[in-house]
Amino acid sequence: MTAAEFLQRIYDLQSDIVCKEDEIRKIHEDMTHLKSVDTSKDRVDGGQPMDLSDKVANLLEVEAQLDAEWDELIKWREEARKLIAQLEPGLSKSVLLLRIVNHRSWKQIAAIVHKSDDYCRHLLPLAVGDFGYLLATRFPGFLDSVKFKQYSTK
Repeated sequence: MTAAEFLQRIYDLQSDIVCKEDEIRKIHEDMTHLKSVDTSKDRVDGGQPMDLSDKVANLLEVEAQLDAEWDELIKWREEARKLIAQLEPGLSKSVLLLRIVNHRSWKQIAAIVHKSDDYCRHLLPLAVGDFGYLLATRFPGFLDSVKFKQYSTK
């Protein structure tokens, strides 16, 4: 694993969590709109609809996955924060903390560091290079020991 892949994986974990939270919101929404079975009909049309117990079971499963992903994100975000904090003070350090650890948009980062969006985007690969150099010189073998959990997407 490279330094860039390590940082990108942390950034992606946050995005995955946002998607999972949206999935939970959708399940809640679906649960409020479940229709009861119309027993007055002579025959049943279509397949077997998902009932409330199926929805609740699905919700509990997704919430458990979300909790596990949050734990993973917090662990790796803190590890990244500690490592990035060892960089020399400057824009590289700020951009990495804001983008990777705090999951800020380019517009938000630009406003905070008082630079343009494009300049901040230009800085990221340079900052990742600085981070990679830090890991290679001070923490050789760290990236080889990093193991992110794999979550099923079902």
